[in-house]
Amino acid sequence: KLKVCSYQSYKGWQTPNIILVLDAADDEAVEEHFKRFNDCIFISMSRVKLNSSTGQYSFICFNYLTEYNDLEKVFE
Repeated sequence: KLKVCSYQSYKGWQTPNIILVLDAADDEAVEEHFKRFNDCIFISMSRVKLNSSTGQYSFICFNYLTEYNDLEKVFE
């Protein structure tokens, strides 16, 4: 099964595979942008659970926001 949705509608779900796409609207205020980013990361990473049959999981993030390019170092 594949569920494609915004992070807001993903609350309450858990899955062994998450793909997060970080992108923002051009007219978004800076404060709102950072708040939404923090929410995205928290909700996405807290919804990953182990696959019950294999014990594996994955979290993939496609980042289209240049101000977050340094985040790659956090996950190395």
